[in-house]
Amino acid sequence: MGKERCRSLVPGDSEEEAARRLARVEEARELRRLDREVPLADALDVRPALGRAAREGTLEPHELLAIARLIRAAVSARRFCLPLRDRVPLHAELAETLSDFEPLAQELERAFDPAGKLLDTASPLLAELRERSRGLHRSIKARLEEMLKDEEVVGMLRDAYYSVRGDRYVVPLRAEHKTH
Repeated sequence: MGKERCRSLVPGDSEEEAARRLARVEEARELRRLDREVPLADALDVRPALGRAAREGTLEPHELLAIARLIRAAVSARRFCLPLRDRVPLHAELAETLSDFEPLAQELERAFDPAGKLLDTASPLLAELRERSRGLHRSIKARLEEMLKDEEVVGMLRDAYYSVRGDRYVVPLRAEHKTH
């Protein structure tokens, strides 16, 4: 993002703007002299994801986690710059414009595991639905196990087992018991 921003710079319209830009550069040099660096290493470019969200309204888990990382970086930058207001006032002024979206970052991080899997704890409704789904799967498996012990059913099978293909439970029927 920084390189892109630098390449897009055009000369300022006024001496005041040029002086302000130079003052920002001098503040950055002051931070280097203090051996301090604005903590933006974790900031990711989320503009493509935000553009797509504006058009389509949905984002992938990894994109939401990238936004959470950007929010964390912005919060860190704000916390870093504000106490140094007397040394870097323009940086502090810019930091003040950063809204505190830390609660949003916390919600996103709470909803997904690091691999991007939506956790049951993301919402009470999701936890309830997933538990019901697991219960239904247990019931189906128990019923299939019962069927595989039933001599009448076993006689219709090639083998006494079941498998899962896709999200479906499958038993291997003998050809003469299949209906097309």
